[in-house]
Amino acid sequence: MLPDGTARPAVNTIIGNWPAPAPGKPSLLSHQDVLVFFHEFGHNVAALCADTPYETLNNGYRQDFVEAPSQMLENFVWDPAILKKITSNAATGEPIRQLTLDPTSDYQPTGAPKGPQRKSSKP
Repeated sequence: MLPDGTARPAVNTIIGNWPAPAPGKPSLLSHQDVLVFFHEFGHNVAALCADTPYETLNNGYRQDFVEAPSQMLENFVWDPAILKKITSNAATGEPIRQLTLDPTSDYQPTGAPKGPQRKSSKP
């Protein structure tokens, strides 16, 4: 809140190290690039929803929650139905008919278990 009682909305940007386009061509993002964009956009969404009297590095969220919006948005880039809506053939603009994600990839959405999980008895 500002001293006069009005709220100042958050101002956020995403500055990424995206691939440079070839002359006369669009910049093409890899699946990993899109994943990073959605993750960073999650931080922006969290900042827009924050209601704290002072700007802080964690936007007033508890430290264990600060990554939650980003991790939730990351899940969208693993959903073929969503990918069909946000991707297209760069040359024709046509939707990509068959999207394949390698389910054996070592990379999985953040926090996704990679096998049976046990709770540690250690504090």
